[in-house]
Amino acid sequence: RNISPDAPEDPAYESAWYFDLNEQDKGFDINKIVYNGTHITLPSFNKMHAGYSKKYKHFQEEETGIVTLFMSDNAYSLLAHFPKLSFVEKYHTLTFKGKKDIARGDYVK
Repeated sequence: RNISPDAPEDPAYESAWYFDLNEQDKGFDINKIVYNGTHITLPSFNKMHAGYSKKYKHFQEEETGIVTLFMSDNAYSLLAHFPKLSFVEKYHTLTFKGKKDIARGDYVK
């Protein structure tokens, strides 16, 4: 892997998810989503699907794909001290730009 120099104006890692709430499993209840101008609460323990984009600036890598995820209950705001949040995620990469790191795969062989 080629590591590019640090540039304080750019984040080291960027990630964005796109949720189309009309394209979820039949068991997903869109009416359980609660939101206002500053917060959103998604139903816990419901499988959701999203498109994603990740960029690792220092490794000059970018990827896009589809993610399936579950979220656990969170009784506290993420802005509180010691928030609790957990995700279970399964990523399916559709595009990748950059040099793939195969060192771990070669080690396992």
